[in-house]
Amino acid sequence: MAKNVRATARGLYASFREFSVRDFVHRFPKYSVDFPDDFDFSFSGFVNYLGNSLMFYKSSPADLRSEFLSGITVAIMQVPESVAFSFLAGVPPLYGLYATVFLGFFTALFGGCPGMISGAQGPLAVVIQVLLADDGPLKALILSKRIQHLLVTVFFVGLFQMTFGIFGLAKFAKLIPETAMLGFLDGLAIIILMAQLSAFKVCTLDIQPKFFEKCHVEHQRFLTFSEGELWRVFSIVLVTMLIMHFWQRIPKIGKFVP
Repeated sequence: MAKNVRATARGLYASFREFSVRDFVHRFPKYSVDFPDDFDFSFSGFVNYLGNSLMFYKSSPADLRSEFLSGITVAIMQVPESVAFSFLAGVPPLYGLYATVFLGFFTALFGGCPGMISGAQGPLAVVIQVLLADDGPLKALILSKRIQHLLVTVFFVGLFQMTFGIFGLAKFAKLIPETAMLGFLDGLAIIILMAQLSAFKVCTLDIQPKFFEKCHVEHQRFLTFSEGELWRVFSIVLVTMLIMHFWQRIPKIGKFVP
């Protein structure tokens, strides 16, 4: 029984690995590399690949240092992004950090490629926010129960994505008309804008919730122009926009300091 399970797991891994590499080579030839016909996509081939990689980095410390510094840079950039998308999704920031760590680990383990999203993204955060909203489909449940339903939902989403990848169903996405894609992106922008409106609201409860805790929508109200907190929010937005548009124009340091 155990041997059959291991054989099945190795077969699924080989199929998934071969499909992901071959499909990417077919769709993005300018980014692809040539794989020999006898390239070993099996589990043992994967183990050999890890061993050869370790030997390569042992003989080339400069490449290892470059890879290590690249990993540190990406990790530093992913932390604030994960926390920001956690607030957008309405989940504790620790959940966003967990998701980023596991996504990065499995991307490195199975191999990434240009164009692959291996981090937090706005569209998924918006969907999660709708699922966990106080007036959403799970409004009858407390937040902890909603998060449990969210974890199950994300599991099945990943299962569907793997199924689409293994059986090559993703190619049918090209049948979606351009007008539908534009409508989807426009609607997504509107939803993200509406999700950001919480920054302009304040909780009316006598006992304010903790920093990472949510205030129920019934106890929120919009800030008025006579309140200083509203102008602080405007100031943060303005400074952020100025940095995005003018920081790179600063001589010498603009191109090196993000």
